[in-house]
Amino acid sequence: MASFLGEDYLLTNAVSKKIFAAIKDLPILDAHNHANVKEIAENKAYRDIWMVEAASDHYVWELMRKRGVPEKFITGDATNAEKWIALAGVFEDLAGNPTYEWIHLDLHRRFGIAKLINKESAKAIWDETLAVLARPAMRPQELLNAMKIEVMCSTDDPVDRLEFHESLAKIKGIPRILPTWRPDKSMNIFKMDFPEYIK
Repeated sequence: MASFLGEDYLLTNAVSKKIFAAIKDLPILDAHNHANVKEIAENKAYRDIWMVEAASDHYVWELMRKRGVPEKFITGDATNAEKWIALAGVFEDLAGNPTYEWIHLDLHRRFGIAKLINKESAKAIWDETLAVLARPAMRPQELLNAMKIEVMCSTDDPVDRLEFHESLAKIKGIPRILPTWRPDKSMNIFKMDFPEYIK
């Protein structure tokens, strides 16, 4: 297991460990994220590790593109298993990038998997995570509670209808999930879908 996966991740001295011990059990107030509110409201099990870690993560996509991975294995029509294998094939090249660390930390802390991601371990990690994701505790709402989220703010388009926010607001025992507005689509005037969006 790589040392950064341990309990002292980023804690390099006694003072940092003392501060972390004092705050580690506090709830999380997340002012900005890209959570899929529909996914949370439906609370269905995630199908696979690609869906959890990379299916909608543009940071991962850009890293894969920079390593020469064909678009078919990023946003194209390859299967999620093929996309995961492609990501794992270049993952060692990402060392030093935060994405390298946060996906390994997710594997370690949420899945109990301490393997390093590479082309040799890709299939084993894929299979192990499929089994873990089948557990009810790995559904979106249960994960948010396990992570001690108190409030989180999604990133929403100003014309979103917010129906999933409305349905989540009625559920007791889950974190408050609030909308925030990000008008990217209204500013992307050179995108092909801009006229349709403005309509």
